[in-house]
Amino acid sequence: MIERIKTPFKGLFKPKIKLNPIYLNDVPSSLPYSKVKSALNAESLSELIACFEHFKRFDTQIASEINKRKVQLIGKPIVVESEDTHQDMFLKTLIKTRHFRKFLYECSSSLAYGFSSFVLNYEQNALGGIYPKPDFISYRYFESDQDKRVYVAQGGNKMYIDTTNEIWTHYHPNDSGNILEQSLMYKIVCIASLKYASLMKYMTYLDSFSVPPIIIKSDGANSKEEAKEILKSALSLRSNSVALFGASDTIEVINGNVDKGTFLEFLRYCDECISKVITGQVLAGNSTQNGTQALGLVHNEVQKSVCEFDALLLSESIQGLLEETLKLNFATPAPFKFEIDTNTEKDEKLQADTYLILSQMGVKIPLEHLEKTFKITGLSYQSNIESTPFISDAPNLSLNKIGDTEQTIHTIKGQTDFELLELLKDCKNYDEAIATLSKSYTGEDLLVKEQELMNYLLNAKLLGFESIKEA
Repeated sequence: MIERIKTPFKGLFKPKIKLNPIYLNDVPSSLPYSKVKSALNAESLSELIACFEHFKRFDTQIASEINKRKVQLIGKPIVVESEDTHQDMFLKTLIKTRHFRKFLYECSSSLAYGFSSFVLNYEQNALGGIYPKPDFISYRYFESDQDKRVYVAQGGNKMYIDTTNEIWTHYHPNDSGNILEQSLMYKIVCIASLKYASLMKYMTYLDSFSVPPIIIKSDGANSKEEAKEILKSALSLRSNSVALFGASDTIEVINGNVDKGTFLEFLRYCDECISKVITGQVLAGNSTQNGTQALGLVHNEVQKSVCEFDALLLSESIQGLLEETLKLNFATPAPFKFEIDTNTEKDEKLQADTYLILSQMGVKIPLEHLEKTFKITGLSYQSNIESTPFISDAPNLSLNKIGDTEQTIHTIKGQTDFELLELLKDCKNYDEAIATLSKSYTGEDLLVKEQELMNYLLNAKLLGFESIKEA
């Protein structure tokens, strides 16, 4: 049993940092391409975050894809286990608090930015337990220096997140390099800027050519004053441009060469690239025109792999935070495990089928192993057929007695294989029966006969249980 700490540090619950909102970086309401290019060239964290916040605010493709990946991660079950009973109860109480799931969701913001930081405060519940109460730090507070070290600026003070104990940070790299290059935000801004540059150019084109120019051919403009009156009347028709020519002049109208379909196709291509970068969707590519079921399966596998990667990184960070929390509550914390269960490392149906085959072969599988594999606590055998799947519990079951009740077998099984019964009539137990079958059959025929034998044994044993009940 672990000794519980009775008296915590008195200054533990005092808020460590109070951030001043006047130092929040602004998010631009309009974003010309020149500003995005400047942010990328300067590799300024605050400018890049401002650009990303602008795109996330106005581009539903970016916002929805990021939220999809976050929800896919945070919606998974949480598994925490400790070797000590009291510590296990403490941890399970902690993860069931209403703030913990919200804390995980805030941590998942690091999927796009590459990190998420919190002011690490604590609070004490009615039972005396000390629990972490992290306060999320808005990304608009952050800046980076020339060494790409991230800090929070408060006036003239710089609190670097990699050295300040008062700030807890979860890092979630999606690539190698510095804090900017390893984030999804960096790639998204690069693609989104091209999308919006194309959009602005197209809007300028529409503004210039959406209203056709007016061309006037008139012999009435004999004087400068008359020409001005004609042009003034034409401009009142709300055209973008007006020209006055003589009736015998040759005029050619220049048409724009921007095709609407090409423009929309490029925007769609940018959206698909954004989806690929964020969620790894193979179905977001041009191959959707020739989509197949196999492609859909690959798509699902990619999504599972991405979710498993996210869960692994987040679980490791939360594990470290919980270790520090246990040190505040227990004198000698016991080993424990924290895990976001993605359930993608194994196919449960395939696992269950494998265990069924093993049990039919006579292998008894410990309940502890099954609980660990399927993450289900409290498994137990049913009392009336506790050992039914495991033939090793009844090695002395007489096989030749099965043939004594052919009608009973016929009722249970539906048919009777007299050839198998005749072959095994002299066998006294399961081992002898298997040896006899191995001598008589090979390959798939042997597997079929072993399955038939298993069915007979199980039916006979169940029949025995029913007879005992009736007696």
